[in-house]
Order: sequence, then C-alpha cells, then structure tokens
Amino acid sequence: MNDGRTLQYISEVHPSAVKYYKAKGDRFFKEHFMLVDSSEVFNPDYYQDPIIKTIESKGEQLQVRYEVLKIETIDGYPESMPYNLFALSDDNGKSWYFLDEGDYFNNDIIPVKERLIDKK
Repeated sequence: MNDGRTLQYISEVHPSAVKYYKAKGDRFFKEHFMLVDSSEVFNPDYYQDPIIKTIESKGEQLQVRYEVLKIETIDGYPESMPYNLFALSDDNGKSWYFLDEGDYFNNDIIPVKERLIDKK
C-alpha cells in the first residue's frame, strides 16, 4: 500500500471484496481500491509497524488481525492512528488474502458465520 501499486494491492485483497466492489460499478471499485502513488503526492498516507493482535483458527482456516500504525498528514502535520488489517487463509497458511476492518466486518463480503475474529 505504501508504494501505490494498485494492481498488486488488488491481487492480494480477498476475492469476495474484489467481487463485491466490482458488482457496485467502476466508480465504487476505483474509489475503494485507489492507492496514492507517493511520487505524485507530497504526503500520502503511510502504514508501518504491524503487530499481530489476534490469531484464530478453525480447521484449515486461519485469520489474523494486525494493528498497523497509519500515518496521515492533516493540516500539514503528521498524525498517527491505529489501523486494523485482517489476513485470511483457507489452506492452513499456504496462501493469504487481506481485508481492511470495514470489509472484514461487512456481511456482504465475509458473512458472520465465516468470521473467526470478533469486533473489538
């Protein structure tokens, strides 16, 4: 996300989220997945210091909640805030897909029965 590589970012997002935003139309898809290229903007958002906060498993399914420090510039000053990122694997960790908190808790993307981590 820090390098503005939109296509790579989309390829690592959970397929249910890609399908959800694609069905909403091009405008919604572009708005949701648009990353800012740091070479084009003076102070883009920056993500750092991921910390594993929660790991849950059920059979071959693994889900991890990371807390990442999101640094954004507001009124010319950098401000940091926690940002939750979720990693999901259905094959015991061989492959992973990612979701932000809003998408992870969106019932149209990940139904409640498929979530292993509760909202906190």
